[in-house]
Amino acid sequence: MTSDDSQSDRWAERFASALKALVQARGGKGDLGALAELRRYKTGQLPSVGAVSPLLAVLPDWVTEKQMADVFLTAGLFADHREHSSAHRSLGASLGVYRAQKHGDVDSCPTDTRLKVLLGSPRTGLDHHLRQAVTLLDGISINYAQLLRDVLNWENTQFRHDGLTYGESVRLRWLRDYDRMAHTAYARSVSLSGDEETS
Repeated sequence: MTSDDSQSDRWAERFASALKALVQARGGKGDLGALAELRRYKTGQLPSVGAVSPLLAVLPDWVTEKQMADVFLTAGLFADHREHSSAHRSLGASLGVYRAQKHGDVDSCPTDTRLKVLLGSPRTGLDHHLRQAVTLLDGISINYAQLLRDVLNWENTQFRHDGLTYGESVRLRWLRDYDRMAHTAYARSVSLSGDEETS
């Protein structure tokens, strides 16, 4: 899968919609059993077919078993953190908002280190670092469709038209989005607090 493939972009959006439907099921109470099974996947237990049936229904035929592991990882992260929005371009942007809220405009903070470790992770260690990052984001939305595309491309060594691999592109976008959102969110909070003081 590559990031430019509009067909894969559409199925990633359908995947995010299927995840949201699990939360909205049963009159807004959510399908707690399915969400619990998705969380357990992170510990190595395969979820039941019934729990993942809505997700499997949106997967194209070309998705491999290795890619299904990325799908279930993303779904498991969603089961723990159910705040999906396409407002943020990447997980880096969501972490940038967290940095601004938690640490303000300091030169260096633990979130910077967490992002550095995350960006340096091979796919085999990514699950652990993603789980740690997502636990920080209470009240901050994540774009799960984009997260799925990014995880699928994490170690994609195919070259794009600009000479970067798709994997490099994901990491550079997360870094850029993190920096931009950290400064934008901090500037916005300072502006809002200044407006409140003058009122």
